[in-house]
Amino acid sequence: MTLPTAPTPKPAPPPAKPAPAWQRPLVRWATRFSLAAPRWLPTWLRHAPMKAISYALRVYYKGWD
Repeated sequence: MTLPTAPTPKPAPPPAKPAPAWQRPLVRWATRFSLAAPRWLPTWLRHAPMKAISYALRVYYKGWD
């Protein structure tokens, strides 16, 4: 009979990327546009900048996967 071995530890996650300089102005612009857009614009158009920035940040931080 063999004794159970200790589980191997998981490797440490990679260090977090620092926030890039282009991130804050684009997020502010997209938020300002979405909140200040006239209500007669369709919702998909009002929220398009926020969705685009969200996708860009997701790709930047997580990659294309």
